[in-house]
This record gives sequence, C-alpha cells and structure tokens, in this order.
Amino acid sequence: FVMEKGSTFTGTVRDDQGNPVAGALVMNSNLRGTFARMMEDANSVVTDEGGRFTFANLDKKRHEELTIVSEEHAPVVHRLDYESPDVPIAVTLESGIGVAGNLTDAAGVPLADVTVSVDEWRPNHQHGLPREAITDSEGRFTLSHMPDHGTVRLSVQESGYFGASATTLLPLTEPLGIHLIKRTDFQGRVVDATTGQPVTDYDVEMGRVTDSGDYWWFTRFTRADVNRKTGTFTAEPAAIFDGTKRVNFVARIRARGYQITESKVQEAARLGEEVTIALQPKATVKAVVRDAAGAPVEGAQVAWVRDDQHAFLSNGALSAEYGKSPAWFEASDAE
Repeated sequence: FVMEKGSTFTGTVRDDQGNPVAGALVMNSNLRGTFARMMEDANSVVTDEGGRFTFANLDKKRHEELTIVSEEHAPVVHRLDYESPDVPIAVTLESGIGVAGNLTDAAGVPLADVTVSVDEWRPNHQHGLPREAITDSEGRFTLSHMPDHGTVRLSVQESGYFGASATTLLPLTEPLGIHLIKRTDFQGRVVDATTGQPVTDYDVEMGRVTDSGDYWWFTRFTRADVNRKTGTFTAEPAAIFDGTKRVNFVARIRARGYQITESKVQEAARLGEEVTIALQPKATVKAVVRDAAGAPVEGAQVAWVRDDQHAFLSNGALSAEYGKSPAWFEASDAE
C-alpha cells in the first residue's frame, strides 16, 4: 500500500467585529447527517482561545470544503484551495438571522414546551447544524443564529404525537407553521356490503392523501391488528409527516372474494373514530390472453383498473405500490 500525505490547512475564525471566536467547530466536507450538540470528533476540530485551528491530512478528492459552526453565530461554508494550502484561511462569522415559527396540534391548539430541532442545512448539499428551540405557552419558537440562505429541514418529536418534519427556504417571509398529529390508531370495521355481516379475514394497508388527491400507500410500513371475530381493526399510520401540510388518511382492504376497497378519507384530527368499510363481492370476468400466433399465454399478469386508476410497471411486473393503484391483479392459467 502507498499512502499519500494529505494537505494541512490553518486558519482563524473571527466575528464581524474582528474578535476571535473560540470554541467554533470546524468540520470537513465528508461530515453528513445531524447532531444535537457541538462536539469534536475525527471529522472536526475546535478553535482555540485565539480563534485559530489546524486541520491536517485533508484529501481534495474527499474534502472539498470546511463548515464552520458556532453556537453564537451563523454557520459558514469555506471552499478549500488545494493549490495554496499554506495560505492561512480567514473566516468571518456573522450573528445570522432568527427563524420563527409556531407549533400546534392538528386542531390548531398551540403546543408548549416542545423542542424544535434543525435536522440539516443545505446551502449546496447536506450539512449538520446544531440548532434547537423550545416552544413557549403560545406554541411559538425562534431558532437563533441561523444562516440567511439555503434550505433547512426542521424536526419535531414529542411524546404522544407522530413525528413531523418541515423543509423551508431561507430567509422566511413569515413565521413557519408546523402541526403535530396526535398518535392515534386508525380504527375500522369491515362488513359485507350485501349482508352487512362482518368480514373477518382481510389485510389492511394505510395510506395518506397527497396534495394532488392521489393516495400514497404505506405498503411496507402498515402495522394492523385485526379482530378475526368482529371484523374490526386498528392500524398505525407511518410515524413521520410533513408538518407544514394538512394530512388525511385512508385505509385499503384486501379480502378474498371481494373487490379491493378503500375507506372514506379520515382527517388527522378525527383519527380514532371508527370507519365502516363495506366490501362488494368480486365480479367474475372471464377472458383469454393469447400470443400473436393465437396460442394461450400462461402466467400473464392482468390488472383490473377503474377509470381514475393506473397500472404501473416495476422491475418488469405490474405494481400496486404507487399512486392510484390497480384494483386487483390476476394471472392467466394454462388455458
């Protein structure tokens, strides 16, 4: 193995008054993800009392820039010049801006004493940014010493509520509104549309209604508890939602001998109210799939769709995972 020596950069971090900034975190560009507190690790160094730092063994293929973060200043991204590594880096930090917002539940009631954190800052690509604020009695919060450009993603986690995230462009022109959905299961009852009797053998998929009116199904993430005696069920929606948008939910039921049926749309504020889903018996349609020579084709996949639905191809097969999915699938037999 031949190991090449990396480049060493030195520099000084000062505020906009020319005073050295001690304790600023200087991170190399391969640091991704989020963190809640200022900390020094293998990907970072901390400035000394004179605001000075030294970063050794940097590789221009992996480390294109440094990110400088201070608790009392807005962050700065400095692009490294590997042609002149001996020239000291001079970084100036400014106070930054405040990012204000308000936090409520789905019914608009303010939520107090809740922590709002910054997940990431994207001036060009993802950077960690240790910022958080706590809501006051009116649900208001302000994140201080924030950058005045790029996008940020905020995160809210509170006991008893689903998690929420909010992505916004900086600077804001008005306070950012975020709402949390109380952690409550979707509750339903499945019956035969003809007899009114409970249907007890079925599968449940949860979904949410998008801004365009399509349904986005949590196909891989639905956890449902079905009562095989009464035909009732409880299902938990996905755990994290866009906190800046109103979220509505829908359930989809698959039962042998019945058409796949979607529930009525349930508002987030009404989660927990039981929804009755009436299943129609599956109609019988007989058809034959043939090839160009007229021979029967065995194993051909057939999707039955309504006028407002679509069939999607995924890895060479019809898929039921996205948007307004096919009502059901069948495969042709040997005849």
